[in-house]
Amino acid sequence: MFAKVKKLSVILMIFLLSTGLLTAQVFSEKNPPVRFEKDRGEDPKEFFEYEYRQFWDSLSEVEQFAIACSSNIFERNNQFHLDFSNRIRFNKYTREGIEVLNENWEIFNYDQLMENFNDLSEGEQNLTYIKLKNLLEKYPELSVIEIGKKEDLTITEVSRMYLVKDMKDVLGVHNIEAWIDARRISIIRWGIGAGYISLKEATNLLRPVIRKIKDDYTDFEEFIAHWVAGYCFNEVYNSTCPECTEKLLAAIDSARAYIPFEELSFTGKNADKTHCMRLSECVYTPSEEAAKMIPIQKIYKNYWSEEPSVSILQEFIKEEENYPEISDLLLLPRYVLMWTYSSAKERISYVESKLDYINSLPETSQTYSFVIQVYLNDLNKTYNPQKVIDIYENLNNSLQTNENVYFQYGYSYYLLASSCQSIIERDIYISRAAVVFKRLKSRGYDIGENMNSWLESVE
Repeated sequence: MFAKVKKLSVILMIFLLSTGLLTAQVFSEKNPPVRFEKDRGEDPKEFFEYEYRQFWDSLSEVEQFAIACSSNIFERNNQFHLDFSNRIRFNKYTREGIEVLNENWEIFNYDQLMENFNDLSEGEQNLTYIKLKNLLEKYPELSVIEIGKKEDLTITEVSRMYLVKDMKDVLGVHNIEAWIDARRISIIRWGIGAGYISLKEATNLLRPVIRKIKDDYTDFEEFIAHWVAGYCFNEVYNSTCPECTEKLLAAIDSARAYIPFEELSFTGKNADKTHCMRLSECVYTPSEEAAKMIPIQKIYKNYWSEEPSVSILQEFIKEEENYPEISDLLLLPRYVLMWTYSSAKERISYVESKLDYINSLPETSQTYSFVIQVYLNDLNKTYNPQKVIDIYENLNNSLQTNENVYFQYGYSYYLLASSCQSIIERDIYISRAAVVFKRLKSRGYDIGENMNSWLESVE
């Protein structure tokens, strides 16, 4: 009799799950799912067997893998794991998926959900990891900082390259793909509960993701070890490694109260053949050399996340004095702040003290382009038009055709014409300035009211 009742209950559970009626029929605010409380001294595996074995066995393989691979994220959000659709809550204090999407991801609808899913599918942070890994292989004789200067990397990219250097061998061919795949799964599960996507479409989207995970790793431990390392890669930005991993590792243990990780059937057919990563290898602890970057990385984070301020500029300057080896890496953020908080003469002095490094940069680099534009503008401001012309005529074609740079070139001839004593030379300068301004106007570039008036007066 008991066996029949148990069989019927499993059949009912499967039916309710497939129809999306589980929340309404089985769980409610008065009858919420039972939550594992590790403080009570319960064993997670025993808790699972008597509370959720039936539930787990009723799930499809796609649902089981999706639940397991996003478990660390759901566990730390205090969300109920076994509801693939993320509609069931432990209580009114459980953080809802829609809240996570809105507040953490700025996702408010289907289109934004799919945009983020597609961005993740294209590689997102894993592409940065691969870029840094390739640079280490390209320049084996250079230090991380030397590579950063040569390739015009950001402070965060240099900080993260230390992690890549330390962990690339254990991470192997799949890099930090697990970190990306778990996030793809999570936002789609939250999206179902938020009503942004249907259960059917979500399942179809995640099916190939699950297939990839099954084939890329030999077991769940290898997957989650890669995921933790990916989390560390992300957290280098916040300078929280290795402390950030304490909650991650604890969440693996407590999530075991809902998920029998060891029962998941991985094929491992595309797994790294040289190394199977274990949890003992997944925590990133910065080396002594990497730890030197932490103070400047914290300032760099503030530079991006806070309103620009003279105090951040002063902190950059102070840290540069403390660690002069990173002086060149600070060129762009420091110069951006100097645009607001320093005089033209101060900026010119700074750039000219860095000319050897600036001229060593690829002319296509963001730093080189920005510095040249501001530098030429400052030279004209301080009445050095001939210097602007000399620099411009030695630039590559892409910068010479940059409209801001080209304007400064034309403006330098305007300045020369304004002070020239020779009528013949003055007419030449006027003609050259007019040609530049006319070309810019034909391209839709705003040369300003003063230059427009001047151009009309000389035509």
